[in-house]
Amino acid sequence: MGKLAETVVGAARSRLTALPGERPAAAVVARLAKGVMALDEEISELDALTEGS
Repeated sequence: MGKLAETVVGAARSRLTALPGERPAAAVVARLAKGVMALDEEISELDALTEGS
């Protein structure tokens, strides 16, 4: 996990109150973030392939 992500997760965990629906929303955000990271990895791989040809 990147430094920024660690900082954000740590700050979020230190809060004392929770809002209704917060856990499901956090799960959705985590899934979206994983998808974005996977796409970023795929783009990097495709860039490397196109640069090599």
